[in-house]
Amino acid sequence: MRVLFLALLCALVFAAVGFNAVNPAYQSQGLIRISAKESTILYADANDARLKLFDAFVSGEVTYLSSRPVLERALATITSVD
Repeated sequence: MRVLFLALLCALVFAAVGFNAVNPAYQSQGLIRISAKESTILYADANDARLKLFDAFVSGEVTYLSSRPVLERALATITSVD
């Protein structure tokens, strides 16, 4: 019984030391998917200006989301939680 208690005590001590010995390294990834879907219309025309505007909008959003200020704010939000 005494040996079991001593083994349990040593296991708890070593678990606490091991848990605090290493700083955790976090890595996160995300994916934003925007799909272009136009509703069907009765009389289609060859004017695809709306789709080009949508492509320009998506390109602008991708540029904004991958910009340094947005990434720095995301990092600050993550690190402030700790």
